[in-house]
Amino acid sequence: MALSAETQVTTRPLGWLTMPVADNVIIYKGARVMVVGGTGYATPAADTSGGIYVGIARETVDNTVSGHTAGGVSVTIERAAAGATLDALHEITMATSIAQSAVGKFAYLVSDNTADVVANSTNKVVYGRILSRINSTTAIVDTSDRWTLAVLL
Repeated sequence: MALSAETQVTTRPLGWLTMPVADNVIIYKGARVMVVGGTGYATPAADTSGGIYVGIARETVDNTVSGHTAGGVSVTIERAAAGATLDALHEITMATSIAQSAVGKFAYLVSDNTADVVANSTNKVVYGRILSRINSTTAIVDTSDRWTLAVLL
């Protein structure tokens, strides 16, 4: 319903966020984490249809132990450096060799530790924009505009 008077909006600074974990998965500390549309559960990033990157795991969580269930454990996700207004620039291994011409292009997650350019991505799980090529297999990616990119693609 539309407002008919002023209201107070509760906001939270970027930082750490706790999310329930999908069933039967292990998320390792330092892994890129995503949710798959329609589930709402955190899972290791992969080139999966409907995947949306949400951040980097601050800890290892194992949801494969006896009695595991979706949401049975939670993982802490880092959304930005403490006190930062935008997500960080991330150094990541590229799944295939990239040329200098990849700078400025979008990076898409292939796994929880690798990204690639559009030509090598089936489902286009947006990670961010390549800002720098360190070498043929390593890039620096700006993740701050990934929400806009995900809508546009």
